[in-house]
Amino acid sequence: RALAGSCMAPMGVHAQKREWGEGWLARAIVARGDGQKVARCALMAQESGKDALAELSALMIETLVKRGAWEVLGLAGR
Repeated sequence: RALAGSCMAPMGVHAQKREWGEGWLARAIVARGDGQKVARCALMAQESGKDALAELSALMIETLVKRGAWEVLGLAGR
């Protein structure tokens, strides 16, 4: 919702607990429907739990925006 995705603007997020130690590994992608423009990120949190995952989610949105997600979605200038 934070990036206003839809079936015309594909988005995906996958988060999993790290295989070693504490924390989360998360990857996200925002793509234009024709695949010509894409914004991606992969981030890691050092701690486990819902709070760490919520912080990671906010950081992922911020990172995707910095990498051009609004432009990919056709919403440049937001």
